[in-house]
Amino acid sequence: MKLFPLSFAALATAALLALPVQAEPITLSWGIPAEASDILTANTTSGTAQLLGTKVFDGLLSYNDDLTPKPQLATVWDVSPDGLTYRFTLREGVKFHDGTPLTPQDVAFSINYLKANHPRGNVTFSTVERIETPDAHTVVLHLTKPTPFLLSALASAESPILPEHVFADVKPGLPPPDDKLIGTGPYRFVKWQRGDYIIFEKNPDYWDKGKPEVDRLVGRFITDAASRSAAFETGEIAFGEINPAEAQRFKDQPGFQVIELPKAYNGSHAQLAFNLDRELPRDIHVREAVSHAIDVPRILDTVYYGAGTVSPTPIIPSKGIYHDADLGPFDYDPKKAEAILDAAGYKPGPDGFRFKIELALNGYHDPRLGSFIQQSLREIGIDASLRLNDPAAYIKRVYTDRDFDFAIDFLGNYFDPAVGVQRVFWSKSIRPGVPFVNPSHYSNPEVDRLLEAAADEPDQAKRVELYRQFQEIIRKDLPVIDLLDPPTFYLVSDKVTGLFNSAQAQSGNFADLKLATPGKS
Repeated sequence: MKLFPLSFAALATAALLALPVQAEPITLSWGIPAEASDILTANTTSGTAQLLGTKVFDGLLSYNDDLTPKPQLATVWDVSPDGLTYRFTLREGVKFHDGTPLTPQDVAFSINYLKANHPRGNVTFSTVERIETPDAHTVVLHLTKPTPFLLSALASAESPILPEHVFADVKPGLPPPDDKLIGTGPYRFVKWQRGDYIIFEKNPDYWDKGKPEVDRLVGRFITDAASRSAAFETGEIAFGEINPAEAQRFKDQPGFQVIELPKAYNGSHAQLAFNLDRELPRDIHVREAVSHAIDVPRILDTVYYGAGTVSPTPIIPSKGIYHDADLGPFDYDPKKAEAILDAAGYKPGPDGFRFKIELALNGYHDPRLGSFIQQSLREIGIDASLRLNDPAAYIKRVYTDRDFDFAIDFLGNYFDPAVGVQRVFWSKSIRPGVPFVNPSHYSNPEVDRLLEAAADEPDQAKRVELYRQFQEIIRKDLPVIDLLDPPTFYLVSDKVTGLFNSAQAQSGNFADLKLATPGKS
């Protein structure tokens, strides 16, 4: 296959001028606001990994916008009336990128790998007791008890299917060597130049015949918003995630679409987590004071330009019946916050500050949010030092070194509370070095009981009640302060179509991505 050389001027020309009828291969480049240390979504739940790994690896299923399943590697699926047996018929003729056929044994291996190594796998697949592979195209999961969310957890962003003959020899849970990034997805991994770009090329043997139309994808890691905007304007990148300020800048600019991504599958949630391993954050008076110091509606107005939703509970409003709407936002009252700290013995010193804390922010997110919360804390006499780290350094600081007092992060609710919410508060999620699970090291046996019961409860009304009780306890214990359900924006050149083809949005596979035909919308 003939490929463009890695000149980004050439990429720009290909991205914005090449036509599907031309003989030259089609190359598109896109902007990525942060780099990950691992793109295998069997190991990590990072947003960048979900963006990139899903182009290489397929899941058993994908999902429509209403989260109804649709075929991917599985073409037929059936759940027994008692909810204890899941049977999947695999698509025939599927091959991994090295030419090896997909087998049921690969699926069984993958589910066991996920159960042992995925940050949420010990919840998602906790009830999978046994896996059968009775013939060349069938996989049967046997569960110990019903698991209502399981059928929604089988997309590649959450549960990628791995080749056993490759990953059986890879140290589990760690980033695999580049030459082991072999899946069944629409794109093959080619090259990862750390700190600069990552390249994928079309899988010519993809099971969805005729797709993808794009021959080469180049993801450029551009962390600086101004540089990213310039790359859009010069045509170096054709699409990518942008922050709210960039969305405002481009919303009326011809040649681009600003798209706010749907929340059905991911459902991001901004939270301020307290490190309960440290003395100051462990004091409930400190946490209560902070809860009254942050003006969340003003964050939406100033950082997100009015987009997004205040989300004062662990389950965001867009998750419908599971969200407890009776738990309103904390009163924004700095004077009350100061009085709580005064009563607890934290008096201001000569410099006006009561004590110092380290405030960590995942650099994937808008730094203005960190600055806003830093200033809010300073206004009640807490001298907060903001530590803005790239995602890999943030993960190490928060989940390995525990070198923080407060941390701002976005831990998605995902498609079900048992998957996205439970990991944040379940004591059994605490595993040193495993990212995006229980950053506070919070432990409450009653919360554990409620979460475990809700995860397996088939009666929806009972499940709603269990999650309501859970949210009430979290409001009282305050291991985190739930802030908001933020928007996610994508900027897309009007020369590009078919970018999002499932509820997973940017974490879909880009198999339908193509250049628009001139004269057509």
